Amino acid sequence: MEGQGGEGVSRSLPPNPVLIPPSALRDSRSLAQWRIGNFDIGQACLSSLISLRRDPRPDLRGDEEVINRLAAGARQTWLATSALLARHRPDRVYVFNGRFAAPRAVLRACEAFKIECLIHERGCDSRHFQLYRNHLPHDIPSMERRIRAFWNAAASQTSRHRDARAWFHGRVARVERNWRSFVKQQDRGSLPEDWKPGRHNIVVFTSSEDEFAAIGDCWRNRLWPDQATALESIARELRHVRPDTHLTIRVHPNLAGIDNSTTKRLDRLQGENVSVIEASRAVDSYQLLRLADTVATFGSSIGIESVFWSRPSVLLGPCFYEQFRGPYRAESRGHAIRLLAADLTPAIRHEALLYGYWQQRHGIAFKHFEADDLFTGRFRGEIVWPRPRKSIGHYVAKPIRSLRKRIPLPRDRAA
Repeated sequence: MEGQGGEGVSRSLPPNPVLIPPSALRDSRSLAQWRIGNFDIGQACLSSLISLRRDPRPDLRGDEEVINRLAAGARQTWLATSALLARHRPDRVYVFNGRFAAPRAVLRACEAFKIECLIHERGCDSRHFQLYRNHLPHDIPSMERRIRAFWNAAASQTSRHRDARAWFHGRVARVERNWRSFVKQQDRGSLPEDWKPGRHNIVVFTSSEDEFAAIGDCWRNRLWPDQATALESIARELRHVRPDTHLTIRVHPNLAGIDNSTTKRLDRLQGENVSVIEASRAVDSYQLLRLADTVATFGSSIGIESVFWSRPSVLLGPCFYEQFRGPYRAESRGHAIRLLAADLTPAIRHEALLYGYWQQRHGIAFKHFEADDLFTGRFRGEIVWPRPRKSIGHYVAKPIRSLRKRIPLPRDRAA
């Protein structure tokens, strides 16, 4: 993007459909580095592709056509949004979520023109939505500031402590608030058959990496390239450092039925000092939390929940609560092994309450929409039906058609 405030957008790119540089299609990392002006188009397309494939490290071979369609739609959205902003100069723009290809194009166009962009997402429950001003809902530094400010602005100390505790208790009770409860189908109190209380039991709760794999540098794990590599290394090291350690790996229930590079490698980790609990198994995650000598996570919310329930919690990756006091944060690979091998004491849980209070209360109440459940509801009394799943071409083409009705795109002017 050239000029001040985005002027010259349409002149800075050729009018032909986007052609992805061959170098960007070598692998996921190369695609993520591809930019057009201020638009991280490669990372935006990668985020959409990862969600389609449910693989945080997709093999791009065979997906060139899909990536090109994502890129073409994102580029056209970026150009058309820039043209609309230049013509109308709105006070603000609203867009959903922001991490996928086309919505992120809108956010980056607004940034170039210095126009406020409000990203909307779910709030604390199905009755609330939330707005994020000029940043993705996934931006770690921004979210930490918001959570702390929200706690400080609470009406009373008594109510915020009560609400924070309610969120943690609700998680154990399988309450569904703004998304599905992934532990709802688990058998309360159940443990894996090989659980033995006399050893040093570390329970690792993995995360579904695909949601945050293409957000930005703040979500890059600086210790290991991915969770599978981390767990392979940790299991190997702990066998030598503390032989009485047993690693129980609880694969995130959101990965049930997913067959990708991560799940394949985790399955192969079963061994003498390692047990892997598949995503679909009904073993109780909260019973594991209660009985673990140490809980380890890569950013899953159960890491901060462990702090609330007075269990030692070791954080092995980036997350929204990474700067909160409570979890032991691994600063290096060696430090991670020392923490996991040690007999840790539970930390003070005060700052865990900040996270719980945000999750329990944040958001703006709907005025005209009333939710029936997580995915359906009524707008001014009229039932809003979820649409059937569409092909990727539908989601790429629809925003372009909508924009083309409002303003000619550069390609049309050239023709």
